[in-house]
Amino acid sequence: MEITIVGGGIAGLATAIALAQTGRAVRILEKSAQLEDQGAGVQLGPNGIRALRQLHIWQDLNRQTYAPQYLCIRDALTGEVIRRFSLNRFKSRFGEPYRVVHRRDLIGALAARVRSMKEIEILSQREVTSLLWERQSPILTLNSGERIASRAVVGADGIHSVIRRSLLADGSPVIHPQSIYRAILPRVTAPAVPADVVLWLYPGGHVVHYPVSGGREINIVAVIESPQENDRSMECSPGDVASRFHAMGPDLRYLLGLPPCWIRWPAADRPPAPVWGKEAVTLIGDAAHPMLPYLAQGAAMALEDAVTLGRCVASTSDLAGAWRHYERERQPRTSILQREARKQAQLYHWRGWRARLRDRFLRSVPEVYFLSRIAWIYVWNHESVA
Repeated sequence: MEITIVGGGIAGLATAIALAQTGRAVRILEKSAQLEDQGAGVQLGPNGIRALRQLHIWQDLNRQTYAPQYLCIRDALTGEVIRRFSLNRFKSRFGEPYRVVHRRDLIGALAARVRSMKEIEILSQREVTSLLWERQSPILTLNSGERIASRAVVGADGIHSVIRRSLLADGSPVIHPQSIYRAILPRVTAPAVPADVVLWLYPGGHVVHYPVSGGREINIVAVIESPQENDRSMECSPGDVASRFHAMGPDLRYLLGLPPCWIRWPAADRPPAPVWGKEAVTLIGDAAHPMLPYLAQGAAMALEDAVTLGRCVASTSDLAGAWRHYERERQPRTSILQREARKQAQLYHWRGWRARLRDRFLRSVPEVYFLSRIAWIYVWNHESVA
């Protein structure tokens, strides 16, 4: 096989599509029995939508997204609306709209496109345990003992990437003292909840929620600063979540009590890595640049990666050279986002006078200035060097 992709999530599927569009033969190795369809909401900014257009799936996915009109920022203690910013201006300002989608629907659209392309083969229940080298060629070893050779490898196997460990040996991800809780609930059970992207700012935490599944469901994410006991996700009750937000106002208390079950997982990332690859092996998505979710750019960065890698491959037969070109383009942009996502958590969680100063700024800042401050995230052009 010409190119093997390890991992069948958003990054792996998008990369397979981008490479197959250049005529490359691609194999995806996925350790699960089926492609991942679990998860919660995904915010798709203009840069993510621009990448989806390049992958030729936006037209189909568009019908399953939701278009919130506002970003509404509220005080979690009092319920007061601090500021509303219009999301309808994104189309005119950045060339594409702002949408939200269920991860299941995004994966489904990518998978449908993958299955329609004869250049791509998907092998499920193939868990890669190590990357080896024979005469400078990559060999993948599976947990079954099978060995798979290909001209080139892309590690799209997430924050705990086996390919990254084999390449960089840089240890485990950084676990931050923040617990992230997520839940999905049917929209009909919470008709009074606004159909916007709503951000609640809480001392030492925050909550964000927005509609998904075309508006039929609500995705809720609650974050609170707390020491981590382990790095595994686990189920927890509404009482567990509510107990972390002691002083919240009645509106937020009502909302957090609606989901019958929550999933908790630790906040984790890695510092930017100076090297992503070697020879004909490279990393993509969370395997290359895992970031905290507070800028809502994890999925978009994986999509941008895929489109960039496809463009780098299109004009050369030298796959190792294409991998290095891709890495040089993507590392500066993703490194900044990794660092800025950490800063965003601090900004959201400020207490006391810092929080009051932040809220005063949000109330007074002109909307055009707000848009200019975030433009660097959304103006990505797939044809230019990042």
